[in-house]
Amino acid sequence: MKKILYALAMLVVFSSCEKDFEYVSDQTVSERIEESKSNLTSLLSESEFGWKGVVKGGDEKTGGSFIAFKFTRNEGENNGTVLMNSGFEEATSEFNISHQEGALLQFNTPNDVLYWMIEPRRWASEGLGGEMEYIFMKEENGNLVFRGKETDGDLVLEKATEQDWDMSTIKANFDNYKAQSIYRYNVIRVTGGINGASVENPFDIRLGSAGWEIEGKIEFGYSATYNVDGEDIEQMQSTYIFTHESIMLSNPIAVGGDTITKLVFDGQNDKWVIGDEGIVGEFMSSRLPIYAQSGVVDALFEKSLSTADRSGTRGMLLRAYGSEGPMYDYATSALDNKVGPGVSKLLAVMGYVTPEGENLGDGLVFATRDKSSYAFIPVDFVKITENSFKMVRQSGDVITNIDGAADIIATDVDINAYLDILCSEQGWRMALDYFSFGMYQITTFQLANIDNPLNWFEATVVMVAD
Repeated sequence: MKKILYALAMLVVFSSCEKDFEYVSDQTVSERIEESKSNLTSLLSESEFGWKGVVKGGDEKTGGSFIAFKFTRNEGENNGTVLMNSGFEEATSEFNISHQEGALLQFNTPNDVLYWMIEPRRWASEGLGGEMEYIFMKEENGNLVFRGKETDGDLVLEKATEQDWDMSTIKANFDNYKAQSIYRYNVIRVTGGINGASVENPFDIRLGSAGWEIEGKIEFGYSATYNVDGEDIEQMQSTYIFTHESIMLSNPIAVGGDTITKLVFDGQNDKWVIGDEGIVGEFMSSRLPIYAQSGVVDALFEKSLSTADRSGTRGMLLRAYGSEGPMYDYATSALDNKVGPGVSKLLAVMGYVTPEGENLGDGLVFATRDKSSYAFIPVDFVKITENSFKMVRQSGDVITNIDGAADIIATDVDINAYLDILCSEQGWRMALDYFSFGMYQITTFQLANIDNPLNWFEATVVMVAD
């Protein structure tokens, strides 16, 4: 009996399906395809002021740009031209609507607005996330939703208004942000809403160069580095997306389910702040390293001041090259054989040992390239915080095997001006970066003078990796 009832039920189902099939198949497959193409072309071209959206790749592609589109249809065809404007460039491309996995929007001619995100490069063989082809997925709440054919990145087009074509606000946002990020060290400082951040214990997102150079786009690029549970996470090859309302991050900062996607301008306080609900923070720029990095001073003391690098040189090399500010001129003069013939090096050393084998302790050492001649100035290296320290000059005599060096060091104006900067009252704040290159680990210390941040220098230590 059960088998009979099951058979009758299946007959009803198949009968119903047959009627449905007959209903939807009033048109041939070709007719339905042509209709879908025509409908999408109409949607795109009949919006009075066109469409606007953010072109951005999928998870692995981090380029992006706001673009306003105005589609013009060739009469009776599913193609035409499209005007694009990003706020920085305007260009026209041909477009076509075809069918692959659904209606397909194709941009047929490259242009400066879109193509910089598509063009393959040595360091990004598949481009930065732009697409020439987008599959139409659905119309939702008046918006047109597309999916990139190659990267799976979403493109959501919203109807534009006449005001959306006034790009002055986008350019103003760009100019304002660049004016506020003129210094070397830039961070988004988060004080609430993500990774346990607070005013006392901020979560700093360090912003740097993108790691790529695209002509005309360098100022749009950025990299972001932040620390979660003691591990640095670095996002490279990202772009700021300047819109009328905000600056979007092409590669959002996501930690533990919370995400930072954009900055908005706080006109009352003249600063850029995080625009994501529930997260508190702001953009900051400084000549001093303003982000917290634990263990930086310890690393300097252990890897540079008290350890020989791969060349056998012990200590941090202080030189004019790689320095900036007033100290550059003083260093250039002081290290031009003034202390003695061939004396062109100055080292900050913990536990300096003379060529004769005597340990003189901590200090600054003028030396020849082969290190056979030296003039030692006793100095204490004092840790202040995790990323700041100072050099304190002691009252002891200069110890040297160079005739007349002690008197020169005592009386030369440029040498003493240089030493005064190095041993300034408030000392130095530091940032650290490191990377591996073959068998070597390369550590770069950046030091900014707290008394006068215009004085800045960089020291690199090359060690054989463990």
